Amino acid sequence: MKLTTKVRYAVSAMCDLALNNGTCSPVQIKDVANRQNLSVQYLEQLFNKLKKARLIRTTRGPKGGYMLAERPSKIIIGDIYRTFEGPIALVGCIENGAGRMPCVMSGRCSTKPLWKKLSGLIENVLDSTSLEDLVK
Repeated sequence: MKLTTKVRYAVSAMCDLALNNGTCSPVQIKDVANRQNLSVQYLEQLFNKLKKARLIRTTRGPKGGYMLAERPSKIIIGDIYRTFEGPIALVGCIENGAGRMPCVMSGRCSTKPLWKKLSGLIENVLDSTSLEDLVK
């Protein structure tokens, strides 16, 4: 399993906000982009999704910028992951969701319990790790 660059860069950018006073005062996107070696345009795409997910917020004006929506201890890495990738599942057949086609092997799949257990372990790690844990 590989994490997408969107998830990795979003987590790094969120850590950057936490480390650079983005809990108390706005941080300009160009500063985050420079520190993280990302383009402002790409970071804006990530921040737009994080804002829609209510993980960050914006302030307008000359001293405006981006801030964490909560304290770093309240922001869970699993929530950042799900913002970009949806449910944490190694294979589609273990996701519960409307419109999903059932796997043709569903009734007789000997590997599904393994993928479900492994997905659960990954989900547990992501959901038990906060932004604060990463920036300590």
